[in-house]
Amino acid sequence: MRRLTVCVLSVAVVIGSASAAQATFPGRNGTIAFAARPPGELKSLRQIEPDGTGLRHLLPRGAGEDRAPAWSPDGTTLAFASGRSGNLDIWTVEPHSGVRPVNLTETPGIDELLPTWSPAGRIAFTSQAIGGDTVTIDVMDANGANRVSIASLDAPVSLEWSPTGARIVYAVVEAGSRSIYSIRPDGSGLVRLAGGLPRAVIYDISPDGRRVLFQGGATTTNGLYEIAVGADHHIRRLTDPAAHVLDEHASYSPNGRKIVFVRRAPGGDALWLMRADGTSEHVLKGFAFLRAYGISWQSL
Repeated sequence: MRRLTVCVLSVAVVIGSASAAQATFPGRNGTIAFAARPPGELKSLRQIEPDGTGLRHLLPRGAGEDRAPAWSPDGTTLAFASGRSGNLDIWTVEPHSGVRPVNLTETPGIDELLPTWSPAGRIAFTSQAIGGDTVTIDVMDANGANRVSIASLDAPVSLEWSPTGARIVYAVVEAGSRSIYSIRPDGSGLVRLAGGLPRAVIYDISPDGRRVLFQGGATTTNGLYEIAVGADHHIRRLTDPAAHVLDEHASYSPNGRKIVFVRRAPGGDALWLMRADGTSEHVLKGFAFLRAYGISWQSL
């Protein structure tokens, strides 16, 4: 049962508008950040160039795992979730600057995950008491100040802030299936984009704010899908992996022309690249001993 007490609108809504498109994160394609771990180790953050070269650690390992990287709109700062302080908090860092990461939340007993930026530089994320069943969507300034909760939901929840800044899109479990909603950053104006889905994990929103990239499908063959934010909320399948192959953890390129994603097969993980319409799939980088997770593509 959802615990969010706002009015659900039945009209079609576009995330942002033509005039707001100037606040998106388009630009030249920079480095790709992702989380990865070898067998028996904790997750750490790594980077790779769009041509598959330059694989390396993005920042030195801390005492706990690092995960869920998210580049800031100007591409200089990375927000991420980390267990360096014990539980999972939201941290930021300027990679390769020599400056130590900064803990923005510092909340013992609460795990915070999935940071996502607004074009104005605010951060939304999920917050869940350890052992609890309720997740809140919280919003704060880039320095951790002015934190507010805008929604309270049953776990699990995935989310992304639109590059236009006008809406936050999230997926949630409802009555055994998944639904996708959008909401304003102040918690008002809830819009249901889709419901009754067997699976929905939000990964990204296109740079123009018009399409939401998510994982859907059955348990053994999860593929990548897009849902249109405006009009009839049309859902389109982008990948159709073979049985027991999972496509997940995906990101649009800043120019909106490509999508990078993880393809998890019995033989191991690989980063794949394809056009934004789902055509021309090819391997970017295969991993013999790494499991790959959340991806964020830097805008330059």
